[in-house]
Amino acid sequence: MQRWRNILILLAMTVSGVVAVGTARHASASIPIVADPQLVSVRRLSTNPFPGPQTTPVGDAEGLAYDPVRHTLWVADDALGQVFEIDYTTGHLFTVVSAAQFAQVPSLTPGGPLAGSDRIGDNEGLAYDDESDVMYLFSGPCCSVHPHLPTAYRFKRKVAGGPLLPESYQPIVDPVHDFSGAAVLNGTVYVSGSKALYTYDYSSDTVSGPVASLPFLSGTVTGLGFSADGKDLWVTNTNQDLHRLKVPGFTLIPGYLWGSLRPWGIRDGRAVEVIDDQLVIADGYDGFGSSNPLRHSIYVLSLGSQPPPPTTTTTAVVTTTTQPTTTTTKPPTTTKPTTTTQPATTQPTTTTTTTAPAPTVPTPPVSGAAFVGVTPARLMDTRDAPTIDGLAQGSGPLGGGARARLHVL
Repeated sequence: MQRWRNILILLAMTVSGVVAVGTARHASASIPIVADPQLVSVRRLSTNPFPGPQTTPVGDAEGLAYDPVRHTLWVADDALGQVFEIDYTTGHLFTVVSAAQFAQVPSLTPGGPLAGSDRIGDNEGLAYDDESDVMYLFSGPCCSVHPHLPTAYRFKRKVAGGPLLPESYQPIVDPVHDFSGAAVLNGTVYVSGSKALYTYDYSSDTVSGPVASLPFLSGTVTGLGFSADGKDLWVTNTNQDLHRLKVPGFTLIPGYLWGSLRPWGIRDGRAVEVIDDQLVIADGYDGFGSSNPLRHSIYVLSLGSQPPPPTTTTTAVVTTTTQPTTTTTKPPTTTKPTTTTQPATTQPTTTTTTTAPAPTVPTPPVSGAAFVGVTPARLMDTRDAPTIDGLAQGSGPLGGGARARLHVL
């Protein structure tokens, strides 16, 4: 009896451990909403090549999905028809599912044909469902020379704690079938079609919707990522914008729009995931050379806040080294405390508040602040790309009524 009791205890501990790991991603709260959110670079994961002993590079990073059971990140590659599983902490490559392996995946319909080589040419949307511990990959139609058929693949584990591997596919026959972005919330698979959201049911191979229209986007959706508590949806698009939407309703949260991710090194945001309250974005930019380590990198960003701009008036404070003298004071122009920046001396000092106007102290530019008394020597049109790195043509005068995003660095 004691032996059976020990076995039952061990099984209970094992089951409890699996559940805890599988739901770890949803243990954290939503990213707080602040008045002036700021993106902060945390780190970069290299895919060209991956660090570690296996050096197979990604051909083109298009989709991301996080596996909380193994603490790994899956990357969809539409150039090579593959998907990669990497360690989220180290970036080391764990698993590669090749195009040849996808060709052997059976249909979900019993007796149906194998996937073949025509259903893996445009790997894009990836989404993990932590309720059922499965992952979905969406491959869209692509290429006039060698057309590929829109397809959904479902991944499952063959062994407990092992990698997710493709176990079946569904041919997507709905007119809406090109899903660049995909994410799962409460067991429901959300996919993107242009500037709208749909839901997809794998078992019935059914696309429903649109369940939400996103007309405020400046480009079509490339990536979707729900927050840990499901209250936010993060969206990337073809115009290199990053949005934060409120769920339910899928409406914009004021202040959470970044018109370009280039200041953080991202030139073509193709996918977004939320992991440990940080944003993970895949860069699908193809302009770097084949040996450039920045090619198709994955960037991890966090969010912080910035204090409000300082007031325009100051109180001048002068430190003297003379003998004690009579001090005359005048009420300060502001109530904010100020400190002297001059080094201390060994002589006795007194602090005298002068009656002269405060000197002008230059301060760094702050988001939302206006430039006063400054004549810019040159303005750069960064609607498409900065020109300082020579990667794109974005300079020249703006036409009447045109609008441009200017990044202050």
